[in-house]
Amino acid sequence: MIVVHYGELFTKGRNRPVFQRQLQRNLENATDVKAKLVEHRFFLDADASALPKIEKVFGVSWFAECLDAKRSLSGMEDAVARLAESAGGPVKVEVNRSDKSFEFQSPEIVRQLTRRLEKRGVALAVKNPKAVVHVDVLRDKAVAYGGKHAGLGGLPVGVSGKVVTLLSGGFDSPVAAWLMAKRGIKNVYVHFHPHRENVEEKSLKILNLARQLKPWTLANTVYLVPYNEFTLAALDVPERFALPVFRRFMARVAQQIAVQENAEGIATGENLAQVSSQTLSNLGSIQDAVKLPMLRPLLTYDKKEIIGIAEKIGTYDLSRQPYLDCCQSLVSRHPATRTDARHLEKLEERLPDGLVDQTLNQALRVTA
Repeated sequence: MIVVHYGELFTKGRNRPVFQRQLQRNLENATDVKAKLVEHRFFLDADASALPKIEKVFGVSWFAECLDAKRSLSGMEDAVARLAESAGGPVKVEVNRSDKSFEFQSPEIVRQLTRRLEKRGVALAVKNPKAVVHVDVLRDKAVAYGGKHAGLGGLPVGVSGKVVTLLSGGFDSPVAAWLMAKRGIKNVYVHFHPHRENVEEKSLKILNLARQLKPWTLANTVYLVPYNEFTLAALDVPERFALPVFRRFMARVAQQIAVQENAEGIATGENLAQVSSQTLSNLGSIQDAVKLPMLRPLLTYDKKEIIGIAEKIGTYDLSRQPYLDCCQSLVSRHPATRTDARHLEKLEERLPDGLVDQTLNQALRVTA
């Protein structure tokens, strides 16, 4: 079997069952195996092939392969002996008596098991063991397990609602989507593209990024939104203000999609001062364009940290592939670093009415 423990879910009080049920569903969807909740941990009747899948489930603190044992000293002894044999060296035994009705306390169980295992010739060591064998005493049984695998932590995807996430071809936005999923958010992706034909084929890089993220985010809905109409309409906007005006336009489009998808926010890969246009002033001017909260999980990350996560989740090589991102085509040599929402609103009066609706009418909703 595999035992799965959660961490942060313990803090959820009366709401904990909601989080437990979502984690149970996510574990079952990831592994195609029934997950049974037993005394604040899940058990899955699965072999080692399920371990890499559980490794990508948010909400898991740690997990391990385990042996089911009888709730007796002899049953625990047999399970520990089997694990010690496979350890290839002396082991240390640690006991957690979750069920306080068991006749012996944890230290006494360790002493009893130690005596029994020594008689069997099992190599034991308190200091510098080859491995630690853990025994959990539960109400109806005991389980023994060796090496623990660290989980991702966070919250199960789906417990915190849904957001529309702007997904570009760069390094930042896929990492932002991954971090949103870590806080229990379900992503719906929106990508702005310059293509006039064969949109899905030419947006393959974006769809591949969504597919790469799916084991963690459980998200595969992508809106492919053309920005050609905006480019033509914004010819009268001064070059240095084109990018903040465009980002306000993207936010408005994303907000309309959020309404359609029953999403409660907009997430972006924007950072603070990573590029000259990402200032507090500009970020505030973009937020002013919409009513939904704009979430920026990468706000305090430096580029090295972002690249590190991208490498970890497998989006780095995909993001390196050549692709013309919308913001790159609108960057001026001297972009505005301090903008005022009222000034940008004046500039937006030069854009035609209905530009957002016109753009949305050309958008494609696809499954990655």
